[in-house]
Amino acid sequence: MGGCPRYAGYVAYRGVIDEAELPEELSEVFRDRFSFYDGDRTQFLCYFIPGDFGATTPGRRRMNWVWYIRADAAGLDRITTDRNGTAHGLSLPPGLIAPQVHTELLDRAGALLPEPMRKLVEHTREPFAQAILDGRVSRMRSGRMLLTGDAAFVVRPHTAASAEKAAADAITLFTALQQVPSLDGALRAWEEDRLAEGMALYRRGIGLGHRLGLGSAEAGQRSPWTG
Repeated sequence: MGGCPRYAGYVAYRGVIDEAELPEELSEVFRDRFSFYDGDRTQFLCYFIPGDFGATTPGRRRMNWVWYIRADAAGLDRITTDRNGTAHGLSLPPGLIAPQVHTELLDRAGALLPEPMRKLVEHTREPFAQAILDGRVSRMRSGRMLLTGDAAFVVRPHTAASAEKAAADAITLFTALQQVPSLDGALRAWEEDRLAEGMALYRRGIGLGHRLGLGSAEAGQRSPWTG
């Protein structure tokens, strides 16, 4: 139905900090804001998320940040190889960042980020990372077997639509099965609609990445599964 997702040429470093552990001035700066910093071929964003047991009361939330940084294939391998020398390939779990990679992350933050965002990186004990991928299929159906969600289209996080896309696949399938008399006709109509929507979202994500100056000449050329 399609090929493997391909590395887009950049990674997302991520961090989560309990709001109670933030310096008071940072809590004030980011109080109820969704904050962005668009730099030279980089983007940083941060926002509060619920804390333990879904808590949303100020002081009990968590600060979540994401930092998109360009990295070639060798850089991706280096970032996702942990402190014990184990290569994880597409991501790096919390608590395993290699000391030299962590030092380089802090140095980069000091050189590139505005002070409040730099301090977020510095206050994060266990940053983690993931590769940004592009993936698409030409078919979402084989008989009565269907591909939905990320199994069909892997889109960039800038779209903020991955979960929505999966939900829409399910909702539109339910609607098609109700409205079209035959099973084959319902699945055919559903596939046509979802392929068009998935491709539009896939292209939008790539376009957003390009406008941010992210990605590289290598983007779209290498599958992380096939090398």
